Amino acid sequence: MQYKKYKSFISALFIFLPIIYSNTIQAVDSRLVEFSLYSVDQNTHFNFSSNNYETKYQQLGFNWYESFSSYFRAGLELGYINVTQTENVLSSAQYTSGEYVGLLLRFLPIEKDLISLLVNLNYRYHQTRGSSTNQESEFVWSDTILSSELQFHITENSSAFVAAEYQILDGRQHDSGNVNQTRSFKNVNQQGYRAGIDFALRRYEHIQIEWQSGFREGIRLNFTRKI
Repeated sequence: MQYKKYKSFISALFIFLPIIYSNTIQAVDSRLVEFSLYSVDQNTHFNFSSNNYETKYQQLGFNWYESFSSYFRAGLELGYINVTQTENVLSSAQYTSGEYVGLLLRFLPIEKDLISLLVNLNYRYHQTRGSSTNQESEFVWSDTILSSELQFHITENSSAFVAAEYQILDGRQHDSGNVNQTRSFKNVNQQGYRAGIDFALRRYEHIQIEWQSGFREGIRLNFTRKI
């Protein structure tokens, strides 16, 4: 019980830290556009009423941010997703694939020589489809993720970061064929944590490796370029 309270405290600390430090805002590098190509391999769990299904997915995606001020950026995201859910009772729902799109908002209230603070609010919409003999399944879900991230600038070309996240997920599984039904699902765990390392290949080219736990478990590899 004490462990859960501790995790909740850490999440609240990361998420609401921008309010505490709102008077320390400084200007940041206002390069106009940031492009990223990323690959994701993760596990999560979807809750269907009384059943929790382990869900594995791989993503290949692309996003970009545009700077509207030194402290605010917004962007869009799109990509391809593969979903594996072997515990699902329908074979048509066990292996599905499809697409997703997202709206990305980023706030940068603190940017100093040794530490930076980023606050992200992301909304994503996913749709995947699968089929088997006389049966089709479709998954449709959206998630909203609020995260607060602290970056520690170790050297001129490298930094480390830690983040806490909170996710709200809402989805539907639509089945047609021998079985006709619609089932709702949501996330089992709403809290998440991230940690990683960022390396600058050149001044405006970065590679980032990220480890994730909580509502999702896995690794994300990210390549970023600013122009």
